[in-house]
Parts: sequence; structure tokens; C-alpha cells
Amino acid sequence: MEEVGITSAILDIRAPYKGILPASEIAGKQYNPAQEPLINLVSPGDIYLAKIERFDLTRDPLLTLKGKDLGRIVDGILIEIVPTRIPRIVGKKKSMLDMLIKETQCQVVPAANGRILIRGCPSSDHEAIAINAIKIIENTPYIQGLTEKIREYLVIEKVRRGLVRGEG
Repeated sequence: MEEVGITSAILDIRAPYKGILPASEIAGKQYNPAQEPLINLVSPGDIYLAKIERFDLTRDPLLTLKGKDLGRIVDGILIEIVPTRIPRIVGKKKSMLDMLIKETQCQVVPAANGRILIRGCPSSDHEAIAINAIKIIENTPYIQGLTEKIREYLVIEKVRRGLVRGEG
């Protein structure tokens, strides 16, 4: 969140435009700025997971918090990658994303703007492994069989860090 106004907040959505988040979305109900200033509910620097509800070229994108997993982010880590790499992070039929979630036991939430939320990891080692795997995918998206290579990396790293026992 970059700015807090009287009836809305301005969010950096990593795009040429700023996102507008109405106070009613933040408050979750009809909002009256005379009763409670918006600055009492939010602060610049707060991080929100929101989606674009409406956009046209005459005004900045209108954001909403209505939807699964949307809202203020209070835990986890937010990383940024090149937005064009997000489809590779997700994979065909979500294969890469599902595998990352399964192997790291973390919630991994990629957004079209290149930001990825990682939270709910069992340990900081799991979180670090997830971040490293995402960075590998970002830096080598053209490799054939990347999903299998990432699976191997995840297994080897978990064994190396003592998170699981090696076989054999």
C-alpha cells in the first residue's frame, strides 16, 4: 500500500497504473469516513492480495478483496519474479505449482504481476527451498523436463537439510 486517502487506498500493483482499493473493501462493509478515518484501518506499507475488479483506460484499476485467499497479508514472504515467468511457475495443468506445494508443504500463491506469496511452510528450510526452486524456474524456464529437474532438486535439498531421510 502506497497511500491512504479518505475513501480509498492506492496500491502498487507492479503495472503502469496504480490500483485503487475502496475503503468499503478494506472495512468489509459500508464505510463512512466521518465515523472512522481509513488511516485507522490501514497503513502505508501494508500488503494486500487483491484482484482487479474493473479496468479501463480512463481510470486506474479498481481492486477487490472479494474472493478466495484475498485480503491483508499478515504472514509469509512475498517474492518478485519476471511476470512472464509466472506461467512456467504454474506449469501445464498446474503441474509445477502443485508439485512445489506438495514437496515444500508451503502455500504458494502466484499472481500475474510476478509477485508470489509463500506462506504456511513447516519451517524456514522449507520456505528457503521453495524460494530457491522458484528462482531456478525463473532463471531457466527454457529447459526441457524442468518439472522433473525441480522435483529432483526439491528431494535432494530436503535430504541435504535433514528434512527427510535419503533412501538406500
